[in-house]
Amino acid sequence: VGLAPGDGELAGQAYALWIDPDGNPVAFFGNGGSQVRVEAPQRLDDDWHQLAASYDGQAARIYVDGRLARERPGEARLVPNGLPVLIGRGGESEDRRAFVGLLADVWFSTRPLNPRQARRQYAEAPAGFRSSTPTVTVTTPESASRTTDSTPAFAGSASTGVLDRPAIQV
Repeated sequence: VGLAPGDGELAGQAYALWIDPDGNPVAFFGNGGSQVRVEAPQRLDDDWHQLAASYDGQAARIYVDGRLARERPGEARLVPNGLPVLIGRGGESEDRRAFVGLLADVWFSTRPLNPRQARRQYAEAPAGFRSSTPTVTVTTPESASRTTDSTPAFAGSASTGVLDRPAIQV
């Protein structure tokens, strides 16, 4: 995910939220001269996750699935700029990676997000966008069949919605 007027690493940019190449959510607030960067300590898996970042003038916070993942105190000067807001991609250079996945409910606020609001936002997300137990259908072997094969083959599918992968691993 990337939400940024710029990529948050150069002077004149105000904020950014992205997933680094190792799968960790990162938020940035500042203008290159004074800045606060906060990284969530956990690597994200391939399931759906809600990310949120907030800065209140004293600390930057990053939330994963409605929970405060990390808080970092610091002062950053947020300066308006003329850069476009980029959603789902990095900066203008060709070496920036595009986000591969689905985005929903992208929003901005002029007020800082507090932990209670982050939990409520996550709880109110459509059920299809939260992790849930998939419906699993096994087509091979046939239901109630037996085998003496010590390495049987399985086939089937798993799904609860458009965000789930259709393949399963046994």
